[in-house]
Amino acid sequence: MTARLAILVLFLTLAGFSQTANERVAWWQEARFGMFIHWGVYSLEGRGEWIMYQEHIPYSEYRQIAERFRPKHFHPADWVALAKKAGMKYMVLTTRHHDGYCLFDSKVSDFTSVKIGPGRDLIREFADTCHQAGMRMGFYYSLQDWHFPGVLPQGHPKPREIIEPLVHQAHAQVRELLTSYGKVDILWFDGLTPGDPDLWRSRELCVMARQLQPEILINDRVGTSEDFVTPENVVSAAQQPWESCYTMNRTWGYAPYDRNYKPVHEIIRLLASCASQSGNLLLNVSPDADGRIPSEQRCSTRSAAGWNCTEPLSMAPALPRSSHPISAFKAGSGTTFTS
Repeated sequence: MTARLAILVLFLTLAGFSQTANERVAWWQEARFGMFIHWGVYSLEGRGEWIMYQEHIPYSEYRQIAERFRPKHFHPADWVALAKKAGMKYMVLTTRHHDGYCLFDSKVSDFTSVKIGPGRDLIREFADTCHQAGMRMGFYYSLQDWHFPGVLPQGHPKPREIIEPLVHQAHAQVRELLTSYGKVDILWFDGLTPGDPDLWRSRELCVMARQLQPEILINDRVGTSEDFVTPENVVSAAQQPWESCYTMNRTWGYAPYDRNYKPVHEIIRLLASCASQSGNLLLNVSPDADGRIPSEQRCSTRSAAGWNCTEPLSMAPALPRSSHPISAFKAGSGTTFTS
């Protein structure tokens, strides 16, 4: 009888989620434009977010790098102001990337910004700022964690006992993130490696997330069908709600050597292409180790929204606001871009 009751409760819970799915996603589909932020220990080295893996840096050495991660100019209000200036309606920050370093205070990990490096809960500062500014915000969370023994290299079969500690950690940390920082609008999963949702107990994880934050939106990278799909660096329209996430250059994390920036007109084209097909554009910025968004990215973000760029850079000038191609752009049902 107990088992039957549990199944009935789960069914009713999921049915309730399904009935409110359109309501949950309505604001997001009207938003069309968001800011993605990749930031962490890897920002110190300036060679992208995969350096621990690609350069075979052992955890003992990577931990020493983390000790030096002490951002002096981390002012999330500046990030939010830039996003608002660009007409972005939501922001998604990496709470923890594949390297396992948490920008939040976690009771189930010693590899956090509170215990190693800045001695601060950086996610709390970000979340509090977004709430105060009325900015919708989401948490990127990678299931993968390279600092666990035996996890690397990726792509090779691993015994269950290697992955199980990551599964337990993921469930505990998602609970922490969704109970400690007020309202969370988006849970943006990544790093489902190995790609077995049963192994990760993905359905259970999403049910828990929705119980803790009933209005939360969840992406598709946890291996189950949730609220929206996330093509990466490509515009690929889908029947269900969708969002293309894009870098401005070729790297997600801070990499000053990567000068291959998309021109402003290309960013405008991507935004228009997404919006015209009822999709969203999540445009990435990559702050340096001190928390400053590179001037090229600030300039592109502002210029794409039709604002004149005052950064001392040789970039394409912004179009006059009256003739900006998205200033009165109709996207989907009832969505209008205004500068």
